[in-house]
Amino acid sequence: MSDNIQAWVNYMQQVDNTIMAVSVIRIDGTVLFTTPNWTVAGHEILSAVQSKPPSITIQGVKYSTIQATDHHLVATNVRGQGSIVITAARDKGYVIAYVSPQGDVQGAFVEIAKASANIGGFM
Repeated sequence: MSDNIQAWVNYMQQVDNTIMAVSVIRIDGTVLFTTPNWTVAGHEILSAVQSKPPSITIQGVKYSTIQATDHHLVATNVRGQGSIVITAARDKGYVIAYVSPQGDVQGAFVEIAKASANIGGFM
């Protein structure tokens, strides 16, 4: 299972090299996978997706929400510190990714959403 998730994370980061960090969390908040350069709290991510707040804070950086639905959340840092994309993984959990300030967050969203659908099959 973990190898398949790792393969999809690698694919995302190869297709869009501005996707700098990725975590996969189960619907119960358990962090199933994370890249070594990042730490997220699964329950905080679930809460953010469910409540659709005006902003979220991850690793001490505040990101303003620009899109939020039941299946995804996109937030960006107004000081140019990058963006966060959270997408549903087949209703089994979520994939959360950090996109660098140089990245096109909407383009990255498309790749993250595609990979999330596949990752959901391995959760």
